[in-house]
Amino acid sequence: MELPTLRGDDLCGFWLSYPHRDVVVYAPPKSTLQLQFIVLHEFAHMILDHQLSASSLAPMHLPGFPETSLMTLGRSSFENDDEAAAEYLAELLAARTLPRVQDLQGEPSGFDQVFG
Repeated sequence: MELPTLRGDDLCGFWLSYPHRDVVVYAPPKSTLQLQFIVLHEFAHMILDHQLSASSLAPMHLPGFPETSLMTLGRSSFENDDEAAAEYLAELLAARTLPRVQDLQGEPSGFDQVFG
């Protein structure tokens, strides 16, 4: 979910955990590739079952969601082990799902096929 008020300087995206859903929130991306990588990074946190950490934010309420999140996890630096692990897994996921330059002939990317 794009959040236009998020500038993307320090925080490009974050994961909100609700009782029955998870939401990835991101700043307006500079490119489709950046957006896909932000989403993969947040998915990596989910896959790795990262909970509260140094990069946790206060639970928040977003417009359109009836409840306050149980947990909000967002990157503030890469000095945290959880952030480094999520970044590494996102890179591995990107290598398997994002298009290579030679594949950009109008074919849907692997990302779109999996998450589209």
